[in-house]
Amino acid sequence: MRSKTVYMISLFMVLLIAGCEQEKDFAYDIELLTGNEWGLPRIQETGPASSSFIQSSPNIFHEDGRVSFGGRTDFWRVRDSRSLQIEQRQEIWQVLNLTENELHVEVLTYPNGKFKVNAIFYPLEQ
Repeated sequence: MRSKTVYMISLFMVLLIAGCEQEKDFAYDIELLTGNEWGLPRIQETGPASSSFIQSSPNIFHEDGRVSFGGRTDFWRVRDSRSLQIEQRQEIWQVLNLTENELHVEVLTYPNGKFKVNAIFYPLEQ
């Protein structure tokens, strides 16, 4: 029983440290991403793969790695210092700008990196 408790605490610590490292590597403040309900995108430019980029409702990024696109839940993670990976949608969101008033992204397909769309999201008025 004791070894199981030690194992669980160790696992929790590894996950906590890994989560902190992700935030340090990301060039923007994660709290800006997770602290807003982002409205419908304003499309700036589309690419050949844009037909599969459908946004009909706001996006909400949660601190625990969930993201909801309307009623559908997906999972996000920091991919590198300026991009997020959206798992089930198989997208890479290259973050061009993130402030409390704007989320500007270039969306690429994953894993081949084909350009889908350049879009700006603004927070919904609370």
